Amino acid sequence: RSMVLLLVLLLLAPPSLCAGADWTFVAANFTLRAALEPGPAFYDLVGPDGSVWLEGEAPALHCGRWYDAADGSLRLAHSAQSEGTDAGGRFRRLEWAWETLATPPLRLVTAFLGYPESQALVFETAFPDGCAQGANFTALPSNASSVLPDTAHAGLTPSSEFPSWRAPANGSVRLTSPQMGFATTGGVMTYDLATEGVGLKGYQGGVRGGPLMLYGMNASRVDALVMSSWDNFFHGVQGLRTTCSRHNNPGTCKPFDHTDFMGNDLGSTQTQSYAECCALCQAAPMCTAFSWADVNDTYFPGHCWLKYSTLGATASAHHSGALCVDKPNDHRSLVYGMQPFIPSYPANTRLRLLLSPVSQAGPTAAIDKWGKILTAVHNTTRSPTLQSDIVTTKLGYWTDNGAFYDGENPLNTSSFAKVMASFHALNIPIKYVQLDPYWYNEGGWFPRPDLYPSGLADLYAAIGKVPLLLYHNFWSSRSHLIYQERDHVDFDFVPSYVFLASQHPRTIYQVQPEQAEPFYTQILSDYFVNKSMYVATEVDFSNWQIHTIPALAQVYGALDQLWSGMARATAKFDVSLQYCMSLPSLLLASLDYPVVTNARASPDNFPTDERRWRIGYTSMFMWALQLAPFADNVWTSAVEPGNPYHVNRTHVELQVLLSLLTCGPLGISDGMGFVNRTLLFSTCDTNGTLLHASKPATPLDLMYTQRAGLPGDLWQSHSVLPVHLPAQPAPTTLHWLHVLAMDVADHVALDPAQHLWPPVEPAQSFVAMRWSQRTACMAAPCVQEVGPTAPLQVHTGAPSGQPGHHTYDLYTLAPAVSVPTTAGPATRVALLGEPDKMVSASPQRIQLWDCSSGGGMSVQVRGGSAEPVTLCVAWAADSNHTITTTTKWTVLCNSVVLSAQGDGVVKFVF
Repeated sequence: RSMVLLLVLLLLAPPSLCAGADWTFVAANFTLRAALEPGPAFYDLVGPDGSVWLEGEAPALHCGRWYDAADGSLRLAHSAQSEGTDAGGRFRRLEWAWETLATPPLRLVTAFLGYPESQALVFETAFPDGCAQGANFTALPSNASSVLPDTAHAGLTPSSEFPSWRAPANGSVRLTSPQMGFATTGGVMTYDLATEGVGLKGYQGGVRGGPLMLYGMNASRVDALVMSSWDNFFHGVQGLRTTCSRHNNPGTCKPFDHTDFMGNDLGSTQTQSYAECCALCQAAPMCTAFSWADVNDTYFPGHCWLKYSTLGATASAHHSGALCVDKPNDHRSLVYGMQPFIPSYPANTRLRLLLSPVSQAGPTAAIDKWGKILTAVHNTTRSPTLQSDIVTTKLGYWTDNGAFYDGENPLNTSSFAKVMASFHALNIPIKYVQLDPYWYNEGGWFPRPDLYPSGLADLYAAIGKVPLLLYHNFWSSRSHLIYQERDHVDFDFVPSYVFLASQHPRTIYQVQPEQAEPFYTQILSDYFVNKSMYVATEVDFSNWQIHTIPALAQVYGALDQLWSGMARATAKFDVSLQYCMSLPSLLLASLDYPVVTNARASPDNFPTDERRWRIGYTSMFMWALQLAPFADNVWTSAVEPGNPYHVNRTHVELQVLLSLLTCGPLGISDGMGFVNRTLLFSTCDTNGTLLHASKPATPLDLMYTQRAGLPGDLWQSHSVLPVHLPAQPAPTTLHWLHVLAMDVADHVALDPAQHLWPPVEPAQSFVAMRWSQRTACMAAPCVQEVGPTAPLQVHTGAPSGQPGHHTYDLYTLAPAVSVPTTAGPATRVALLGEPDKMVSASPQRIQLWDCSSGGGMSVQVRGGSAEPVTLCVAWAADSNHTITTTTKWTVLCNSVVLSAQGDGVVKFVF
């Protein structure tokens, strides 16, 4: 009988599981199948529709050389099954133990873990012996003048491989086929490498990459999954491995004259000849190609750039060479493993990849589930801090790049006092002020005497005791002596490579990682012991500090030691920490640093940067990690004469709207006398409290799955508000939906039950109001019925095509409920909220909508002392209890002046 059953299983198994599916685990209708005795292909992931989404490949390890289970240099010692419990909950586990053919052998353990409670999968790699023989990266010679571009390592593939999935460029498997979409974040601000596409075309992983989301195409509620590190975030790397990335033999240098292999940099140094550049590449296991500039080159004479791929070849005056040439249709794999420029790592090092799937739920639900798993595993508790964090909840004033007063036009104590006095005269409620790097000299964190001769305490008093947010980034070669002379303490600082910043070589310094906590405790204690004067600190250029300092980038555990030490030091002073120019690995690591409440999600607010508004993808990633995205400072007026950029702004309202919809910090940066009060107060109350939604605006699932068919951009947010419904013993919650449409040239019909998130009941009806029609709403019907038979009709018109010019609108969908009237019969009512606020129904404003009593309803609101608040409702003028295209609506608006404590009730009678 057993032989017959085995034959049946072998016949039924698809070709990808040649050895038979001896171990399976089902998560969200995805099935992971693995064989107890591995063959050429011995694990895969089957989607809910029965198709193979991912086809597994043999594990591999680089420690001095490559060892591969596929070629027998890595052999299976044994396999075992077990069950247990860890931070992720209960799990089932299949383990494979491997040994290399080296003498003595190196051990490698790979394992699959399935978590039934969270419906998640984890792929684990353990290194019982570590690696002390040199991993898959060779540092440049210490005596060379090394130059590392700040864009280096954009796509390095790891030096161990598990899991490894077949990803041929020709789309012959589901992973790279036109039926599979992907989205990822990455790069500076976790933004500039944010990419979405089809079949992994354009995918950039590596040490600057972020979580990878895969999803089905051409529907809204599709199957989807998210993959990222589970922990050890600075060392787990996911990327595309090409044929050349796995070469063991140095090879000879094949010349490519007048060619530059753009990007894919390992690093560079100065050499006297093409031959010396070739020899350097041959000495580096990761190097497969190089580009060399002639000694007579105008900008980089004699420079040799080492490359890990020949992809991206372009015409150039440089002379290049290759040990191995990647061809467009060569075999590729999507692999996860050890970060490639760690020369050694200790015994019992472990990496884990989380794979979190959802079935028929869509990309937004997939990211939401992924974030909930990670925040639970790491016991992340940012939420209480976020709710009390002044930076993320109150209006601020910023002086960084893009501001009217930036480093080229800095404010001193006297001029700062005048600017803040002008705000006070206009009752503009600035609750904190950010000081950018111009406030201190690079070597030490002390106020510049030419700007603040009497220190920051004097500045604080001069600006009306508005608390400060203090900026810092990196340090200089003088920092050791500065703190030794001033504080009589010895802190050691480690240098970066000389690297390129805007084509100018530069060296930066950071404190030794083991001294991070005492050093940052020391410098923060100079200021933050006075809790009323300071609210937060910002650390900038974090990407440079991760990849350009060998003592951090090439020492296992050093990065976590640095950033966790900085976070612990900040937490001692009960203030928050903002990251700027952060990479995804740092944001993921911050799951263990709850003092980090927000991070930049966009480039600097330069007038000519047309990319910066597309932050929806990055916001989705940050939101899942309980981080508030920050869209940088904004102006509220288009024309501000005397600004240091000598330009006017376009679409300041759109920039303000996008900033508010991040649910993160909102910092204005206008010059004195240029604040648009009407626009400003559409974002906050008179006490400076930001009137946010409950979730940042992120792309609709259609933006991923049907992007080619959409005529513009569609993002969605929502507000969750307490409501006491008729005949209910206690309040419940309802969702107000916000749809931001940009450059939607043709009409798009959106069904809330099918296209918006979270999914609503199919029978739920809404009343929609447009931001662009808010003035008309005060006088005449201006609403749109939205329900099962009446989708939301979205249309903003075609953009003009001129840079910086967009068409846009914000639609708010208020849930319609049935309430009794004074006459007896029920009517349908929707609370539209405040027509003059961008987020008209904000949980910061509306405390309770009570329609439990007959004849009317009341809305409890909060805000500034004696603030006037106007709310509008839409109610059906006829007795029709269901919304249809013929339903007639009346808009009614009532007002209240809040008490001195900021409380009030707005009442309506029907």
